Amino acid sequence: MSKRIIFVSYCLLVFFFVLFETSCLSKSNTGQFTLVNDSDELISHATVEICDQLIEFKSIKPHEEFNGSFKVKGDSHYEVTVFFASGKEIKDEIGYVTHGFNYRHTITVTDSKISISDTKIE
Repeated sequence: MSKRIIFVSYCLLVFFFVLFETSCLSKSNTGQFTLVNDSDELISHATVEICDQLIEFKSIKPHEEFNGSFKVKGDSHYEVTVFFASGKEIKDEIGYVTHGFNYRHTITVTDSKISISDTKIE
């Protein structure tokens, strides 16, 4: 074989390897969560920040729930801030996600705390 054929074969092999790796790594993973107001008070405003994305909710009645979704871009946790109609505010950092998986979580807000449960990884 000539050096030129070996070089061209090598370049094609590298090209296809890079193309394969790029397509596999760019696969988009998603996260979904349900925010549950398990308090006896109206949530006037809530924010959920994860993977540099901000999801906002307004007027969540007691025992009502809302769904949110995000793209899993890397390692992250939920930063949840809740403002009640009374003016009380609670804030917490909970949960964990990492690139390469799809997630489903339930975030529950009570009168005094925020918790995460029902974690499902796909």
